[in-house]
Amino acid sequence: MGTCQAIHKMTSCTYQSACCNTSLVLQEWFHFVDKEKQVRIRIDGKVNQMIAEAAELKQWTITEVRGPVSQSALSILDMRFLSMQFLSMLQLHSCW
Repeated sequence: MGTCQAIHKMTSCTYQSACCNTSLVLQEWFHFVDKEKQVRIRIDGKVNQMIAEAAELKQWTITEVRGPVSQSALSILDMRFLSMQFLSMLQLHSCW
């Protein structure tokens, strides 16, 4: 085997080795990307679920607070009405 053939064979082997390494790196990269996509999909699902739960909690809170606030407002109006009636009675009584 001549020197040129030996150099050609070494160059060819090095090139094939580099191609195999590149192929392996690409394979690993695509495997990594696929795993990351799956993780992202799971995270997106959990985030969407948390957003839906937060919306439900907001609606529940509004409902729970609206009732007592409305009742308080009615109670205040009732007290105002009763106090006005009481004052009217006092005024009528004082006129006598």
